[in-house]
Amino acid sequence: SLVSYESFWSLVPMVGIVLNSWGLWQSKLPVSRRCEAIAAFLVVVYNFRVLAWGGVLANGFEFVMVVIAIVRFDILKGRSLHEKY
Repeated sequence: SLVSYESFWSLVPMVGIVLNSWGLWQSKLPVSRRCEAIAAFLVVVYNFRVLAWGGVLANGFEFVMVVIAIVRFDILKGRSLHEKY
């Protein structure tokens, strides 16, 4: 990204990738999932901006799956999804 720098938008995927890499080193899974969600969102925004529709779909799918994992494992904290409220 630094070599092919054109504007602020060309740095967005680099920030996402660095954040995702940092999140993978963390021992706490909630931190790792949140970093991955932010990184996937940044890459989706960049792909949308440059009209890379395949990237939008792939990274958008990744973002949705990470959000589902955050809701299921971090917010609900292991409660059964079939549990009645």
